[in-house]
Amino acid sequence: MTETKRYIDGTPDWFVCICGNQPNYDGFYSCLTDGTIVSPTLDGEWNGETYICERCQRIIDGNTLEVTGVAGERVAYKNMRYNWDNY
Repeated sequence: MTETKRYIDGTPDWFVCICGNQPNYDGFYSCLTDGTIVSPTLDGEWNGETYICERCQRIIDGNTLEVTGVAGERVAYKNMRYNWDNY
């Protein structure tokens, strides 16, 4: 069976997620490939391409707009407790 790739709408500058989220609603955050939120400027961890939808936890390739996964329960919980003071 062939897996169909899923893509979000919009452009690399303005995402519209499958769940309906947009930057001016719940937003999107820079993340690791597993969905863990990271600062886009600190520590050099971010690859500059992956984002997570704050509403549904889908992981998105910012260049192709392909949904590459969904954050697991542990990562989603960790994201809820992200320390924005370190931003």
